[in-house]
Amino acid sequence: MFDDETNQLMEDLGLTGSNETYDFDVTHTFQIPNFLDSNGPFESITLPVGPFNFKATATKNTGSVPFLDFKINLINPPESPLKITISITINNKEKSEETVLVKSNSTLSKNFAVMYFSNFISLRALKETPGFITDGTLIANIKFSSSNTESNIWGTATSRESTGYVGLENQGATCYMNSMLQMLYHLPAFRQIVYDLPTAEIEDPERSIPLQLQMLFYNLEFSSQAVSTKDLTKSFGWKPQDIMVQHDVQEFNRILMSTLEEKLKGTESEKKISSLFTGKNQNAIRCVNIDYESFTETPFTDLQLHVQGNRTLDEAFEGYLAVDRLEGSNQYNVPGHGKQDADICMEITELPTVLQLHLNRFTYDFDRDQIVKINDWFEYPESIDLSKYVTKKQENKKSDKEAKSDEYISKSDKEEVKSDSQIYDLVGVLVHSGTNYSGHYYAYIKPEIDGDWYEFNDSVVRKAKKDEVFKANFGQNDEDDEEDEPKQKVLPKQRFSKRNFRTKNMFDKNRNKRKPVKRRRTVDHSAYLLIYVNRDKQKDVYLNERKVPHHLEVIFEKLKKEKELKQKQLLQQIYETDVQILTDSDISDNETKYFSVKDVKNKIHVNLQQPSEKLYETVKEVYKLDSFTLWQCGAYGNPTRIIEKSSEGAVGKFMSGTSTIYIQKTEVSDISDHILTFVKSFDGLTVNFEGSQIIEKTKTVNDLFTKPFSKAFIEEYGGHAVEISPETVLTANIIHQGMIFVFQNTKETQTSELSKICGLFDLSNYQNYLEMKFNSFELKVKSKSDSEIKSIQVPMNMSIPDMKQVISHKFNLDYDKEKDTLLIFEKEEIPLKLKRKTNIEFLKNSNGIEFELIKDINENEEILYQRIEISQNSFEISQKFVKILKINTAIHSIYEMLKKENVLDHEMNEYRYFTVWGTSIWELLKENNTLNDDSLVLRIDLVPEDQKQLLEEEFLVPLSHPDCEEFRPTLFKVKEGGTAKEMKEKLKSIYKVDDVSKWHLDAVTTLAGKSKNVTLKNDDTLDAYLKTKSLELHVYHSLEKQTNTRNHVALKIL
Repeated sequence: MFDDETNQLMEDLGLTGSNETYDFDVTHTFQIPNFLDSNGPFESITLPVGPFNFKATATKNTGSVPFLDFKINLINPPESPLKITISITINNKEKSEETVLVKSNSTLSKNFAVMYFSNFISLRALKETPGFITDGTLIANIKFSSSNTESNIWGTATSRESTGYVGLENQGATCYMNSMLQMLYHLPAFRQIVYDLPTAEIEDPERSIPLQLQMLFYNLEFSSQAVSTKDLTKSFGWKPQDIMVQHDVQEFNRILMSTLEEKLKGTESEKKISSLFTGKNQNAIRCVNIDYESFTETPFTDLQLHVQGNRTLDEAFEGYLAVDRLEGSNQYNVPGHGKQDADICMEITELPTVLQLHLNRFTYDFDRDQIVKINDWFEYPESIDLSKYVTKKQENKKSDKEAKSDEYISKSDKEEVKSDSQIYDLVGVLVHSGTNYSGHYYAYIKPEIDGDWYEFNDSVVRKAKKDEVFKANFGQNDEDDEEDEPKQKVLPKQRFSKRNFRTKNMFDKNRNKRKPVKRRRTVDHSAYLLIYVNRDKQKDVYLNERKVPHHLEVIFEKLKKEKELKQKQLLQQIYETDVQILTDSDISDNETKYFSVKDVKNKIHVNLQQPSEKLYETVKEVYKLDSFTLWQCGAYGNPTRIIEKSSEGAVGKFMSGTSTIYIQKTEVSDISDHILTFVKSFDGLTVNFEGSQIIEKTKTVNDLFTKPFSKAFIEEYGGHAVEISPETVLTANIIHQGMIFVFQNTKETQTSELSKICGLFDLSNYQNYLEMKFNSFELKVKSKSDSEIKSIQVPMNMSIPDMKQVISHKFNLDYDKEKDTLLIFEKEEIPLKLKRKTNIEFLKNSNGIEFELIKDINENEEILYQRIEISQNSFEISQKFVKILKINTAIHSIYEMLKKENVLDHEMNEYRYFTVWGTSIWELLKENNTLNDDSLVLRIDLVPEDQKQLLEEEFLVPLSHPDCEEFRPTLFKVKEGGTAKEMKEKLKSIYKVDDVSKWHLDAVTTLAGKSKNVTLKNDDTLDAYLKTKSLELHVYHSLEKQTNTRNHVALKIL
């Protein structure tokens, strides 16, 4: 009804705003019979929670350690984001201490209406521990709590009066941004850097990130209430859908810093951000048997430390600096000396004033093929001396081996490093609560270096205890818990690159071996980002004097006056509104749409301050009625109470929380002993509206309908119907004002087309009919080889096999489900993976599907819809096609098949084989490697003549074009000493393009699982990067880089 700005003003004035509040605290029981004997997935019935409907799905997640996963779907998400807390409990009736409880809070919306509870409990624990399963049935209790009843988690917006600080409003899924902005704001030196940004002459304030960030910080410093971030995200160029996607807080921090540094170029503050947050690493390589060492220095703004395998911050630092030996097939190539054994490690040469430590709590699980969250116990101290982890910067040295000590640094060097204090004090802890799929960020911050700790949780700010900051966020302490598996020997810490094209195995599964699984999982929150400040440089961070630019004060005062003026205008206009009019014809025409207005233009204008008799006069004039009664409609749309005709009572008191009025075409004054009912009849094929009536409450359901009928139902909101006894008295608790009663007559019920095909929608009662009408959708279907589109009305709970049977029937296919395979496609080039889908509800919002019939390959066989690309020169694709293969087909088998078909005409060793994901090479393959993932494209290249015999100084480097799919990835030959300019000229010749001036090359290296991009200048060479043996080249065709990562929505700030 109102725009965002007006809604915000209404909230400030305590009037009704755009975000409706809900108050519920509901627990449902989800029973799974025959749990151990069934494979699942298991789906609950609809779970009503206030005005919302949820469904729960339990899935047996198979792997080396099988787990039970839960997924909660919100079926009818509201227009505004819904803050909710959901907890799932599986009780152990024999051992209460074994009971498993996991609670997670989230913000659900139309764009994100699902919550995941992954790895909830191991299947082995459920099977072997008495008390979890009774008579073969597993019972899970699912509790849904609104933000109002879970104030300890979400709370209410706090004013500055209570704590001295204010929070930031969550726009939907912006808690990650709120937490990071609060951390940065409470570093006074950074706040001053932001205030010093040159914004006095900004032409477009709404699009200026520096100005909007200044205003946000200004409001955090001087506003009395929680501050909105809408103006800031608007300046980012974010659209509403961007607001509803939760990103990684470290990613947001890096992009924000990069954006601000770009804006500071050419100003007096150009180096201030880097001087505050930037430290330096050096990648050190030292040969074991010859006198050779190499150092490559790189800056960092945060250090990524591994939680898995470490229990303390000190252990994580030791792992970060651990030395790896390059030997065997992975030896280091030394110019002039060939392959050599060498030690490689990362060394910290300079720590920043403000040290940001990113605790890596998410890792890829190869067995489950998904990202999992690590909530392991990880201690961090209030203060830490890091001097022992700092090494003096060294220059590349190729001689004087005797000058090196066993630890590669002289005694004097150590003393020099330790002479500067490296003691750091903790000032901020950012916490992630939830799983890898859904969760919530909040922060604990010490605004004053010697002050108290406070929790900043979106709009809520409260004083925190020390245990909340530290021990409560260390994670799950499993030392005393019983394990599902015996303890395993802890392997020495090793570090692996994400990809290593020079080793046999590009991915080593052993690096992500899980620890023994504990049966109790009660902690889902843990520290994710730590901020420490150098003790000797605290005065540089916590400034005694801070200056707010005068132009900000002017802008703020101007906006304040504009807001006050709009508030006054709003108070004058807020009571002028339009209301929807509901009539009997709406109920009749909409058939099964419950109480919904058919014509949305059917409105009248109302002044809510006027007496209600004025409303009656308006309705009488507009609808030409003499005798009628007006009813207020409730939250579900049904009429609930009469709007009394009065010359004194303002109509606004009858319109609270609704914008719809029902016109009953009879005059009623007192309904204390009567009830308003609506009656429909159902003959097995159609529904007819019989009318509305006021009837005495002492009557029975039988008295509502005079014609013969066999069954009676109450129709409910959301497409549900409940059968009711005809003898039920209308005073029963289940009956209330404005109910719809449906009477099914004795005619023989009809059989739907879907019932004829696969047994669905046998319309034996009104409940089935409602399910067909309300819980179904139109699915557009076409063959991949034909343009004809057919529409099919299908139920959301239709199974995948039934859908295929319906498609076969509609298109007259020669499809035998016992012998053939029917592949289903949506948006992607590869078929949908349907084996773990319980029904077709996920296609509800689809633009349509395509199918392809594969004869003589059984549905149950594991097959690949393998896309294959052939290149005769390694740069241009000469052929593209699809082959249906059995899973784990070997490369040599594919070669033999294609050669037999005359697709390939050279010997097998004259080709190279690799898989491609998007625009990047995924994995190099050998003849015995097999294919098991058709989301990857198989690429077969004829090896160019100049790449068959490489010289010692020549290398093949994976090359990709992240921002241009027209150019496919390949292996590009480079040589030591070759410059970026020379490489671009070579690419210009290869791709036959006229201009590469806007192209730039990025060297992408990986160390300890962490990738780093460095843009090469024209005179730069790859020599330093070739030594890392994990190099890729990215070619960007424009000045704007774009992220291209798997299963990830790129975070952008324009």
